Amino acid sequence: MKKFKILTSLVVALSIVIPSMNFTFAENSNVLFDGNVYKISIVDGVYKIYDKELNKEIELKTSDERISEIVFDNDESVSISPRQNNARSVRRIGVPIPKGVNPAKLTYHRLDTTYSNTQQINNYKAFWMALVGFIPYIGQAVSVISFIDTVRSMNNNKIVYFKTVRYYADGFMYYKYVTSAYKDSARKKLIKKRTDYIKMF
Repeated sequence: MKKFKILTSLVVALSIVIPSMNFTFAENSNVLFDGNVYKISIVDGVYKIYDKELNKEIELKTSDERISEIVFDNDESVSISPRQNNARSVRRIGVPIPKGVNPAKLTYHRLDTTYSNTQQINNYKAFWMALVGFIPYIGQAVSVISFIDTVRSMNNNKIVYFKTVRYYADGFMYYKYVTSAYKDSARKKLIKKRTDYIKMF
């Protein structure tokens, strides 16, 4: 349970303001995003993410737009599956929200508040495993990565501080995450805010 809460707060901190991302789509180019920290490209259907600061590259392999495998730069491979079936797999959390369902219209109750910052998400492998485990769709993952890059740039690559308030709807099927990013540890100087909805099952 403690591990689940840590991973949940980590990914929630990452998944701020997915809309309003600015992507670089160059004509005849496979580059999806080229920011200050990350460069994301697609080669033969495989998404390659290069970390300019760490000089590391990982690959995200997909199946039906869902991330199915992470390959690290040392060729270590981690599968993403609905259940944890071996020591090197990541349990996928959440399912697609059905078409025609608007979770924003549900009534929510406050559950808890978590705090994080960009220093806490710098653990290289833990970051990627948590991200693709809790945000399994490639489009959403690309948006989250580009947001982290963007918000760090907006804060001159200094530490960004996150506050996430989590809510649940009756039946615990739908959750709402309201996450704010701040420039300061007192969390007074707001950079951006977003609301995410997750269907757990």
